[in-house]
Amino acid sequence: MVTVRAGGTVLFGAFNGSGSFTDSNFAAHTFTAKVNYGDGTGSALALSGTKFVLSHTYAYAIFPHTYTVTVTVTDDQGVSGTGTTTVTVW
Repeated sequence: MVTVRAGGTVLFGAFNGSGSFTDSNFAAHTFTAKVNYGDGTGSALALSGTKFVLSHTYAYAIFPHTYTVTVTVTDDQGVSGTGTTTVTVW
């Protein structure tokens, strides 16, 4: 299970969030993570144990635009979990 926190409204495009994941056999696996910020950008995501930090700057818009931030964590056997949050940028 992947949990992503800190959705909501973002002013001037600066989004910061965090999250975590759970795995019943954490000690037996290695994990990788990636984030898709919903605006055509994404990257590999650093993990600190079962936690991660998100930071992204969206293009500023006159009218609000809503993006879905998606984080996928995958273990060394190819099993994945995904979590999302919604961000509205002003």
